[in-house]
Amino acid sequence: MHRIRELLLTQYIGAIVIGLVLSQAIISFVTAVLVPAAWYLAERSAPQSVLGFSSPQPFNWDRFLLNLIAVALYVLVAYSLLRWLYLRGEDRSEPIDEPAVEA
Repeated sequence: MHRIRELLLTQYIGAIVIGLVLSQAIISFVTAVLVPAAWYLAERSAPQSVLGFSSPQPFNWDRFLLNLIAVALYVLVAYSLLRWLYLRGEDRSEPIDEPAVEA
């Protein structure tokens, strides 16, 4: 496990993975916000019958809640990776060297 952690740190793969997971969390959050807004606008502009009645479609709360749960899980995974890779205590036995930058 130490070797995997060292590889993720020195090759910057960990930072890329954390960024990808956080971007997926942002996309899921925006989707979770825009879907109810689109539903509201569609219901508001739906044509009504001659008598003033309309048949409103119920909002899909299951999908909305699943999007919010997905956002929470993405953020939790990103935080766990961030904590495991970068915010670890100073109990390391040997420091991990940064990769050499060649000019």
